[in-house]
Amino acid sequence: MKKPAPAPHAALTRRRLLQQAGLGLLGTAALPLASSSAQAAAAPAKPVIPPGDLKPLHRFPRMMQDYFGPRMVSREKAADTVMAGIRTRAGAEKYVRETTQKVRQCFGPLPEKTPLNARVTGGVERDTYTIENVIFESRPNFPVTGNLYLPKNRKGPTPAV
Repeated sequence: MKKPAPAPHAALTRRRLLQQAGLGLLGTAALPLASSSAQAAAAPAKPVIPPGDLKPLHRFPRMMQDYFGPRMVSREKAADTVMAGIRTRAGAEKYVRETTQKVRQCFGPLPEKTPLNARVTGGVERDTYTIENVIFESRPNFPVTGNLYLPKNRKGPTPAV
C-alpha cells in the first residue's frame, strides 16, 4: 500500500526550524517557515557549499586500517617465514617460548592466583551430557558466569567447554 504524500504544512523540518530561529536571532528577515510545494518547485534551494568542495565530516574514516593493515600483513609474512623454517621439535619449542615471552611482555605480568569461589546455580540434563550453570570469580569480587558442558559416562579427565 502506498503512503499518502505529506501535506504542504509538513515541510517544516527540525533543520529548517533551527535555521529560521538562527536568522531571527541575527535580526535578519526570516524566510517563511512553511513554504508551499509550488514555491519549492519554482525556486530550488542552492547549496551553501558548492558540491565539489564538500568534504566528509569524518576526514579519516580508514585511518586505523590504513596504518595497521600493512603492518599486520608484514608481521604475518615474517611469522610465516619463521614457521616455514622450523624443522625440528626443538625449533618449534623455541618458537613457542619466544612467542610466549613477547605476549607476556605486551600484556604485563599475570595476576596473582586467587580462589575461584565457584558455585553451580543450576543445570540441565541431556541424553549424553549435562549443562551446569556456574559462577566463579576470575578476580576477587569479579564474578563470571558460564555454562559447563560435562559428558556423561566419562572416565578420567575430559575436556570442558
